[in-house]
Amino acid sequence: MSGTGRPETAGQHSPQGSAAWRVRSAVRAWRREDPARVPGGAVCVALSGGADSLALTAAAVAEFDEVHALIVDH
Repeated sequence: MSGTGRPETAGQHSPQGSAAWRVRSAVRAWRREDPARVPGGAVCVALSGGADSLALTAAAVAEFDEVHALIVDH
């Protein structure tokens, strides 16, 4: 652990230290928490086109069998 109370991670330039990797790890952890929550391996994500929703969509595509992107114009 670092002095911030957070576990130390790999450097920002390594895949494990990137923001995209952290989003994918969070999606994977969410799936593991309750496997019955996602029957059949299908999920829906809200996609506005911003960096955060694109990262979430990419992580979902990597972790689930079926992903439906719901386009959100806000």
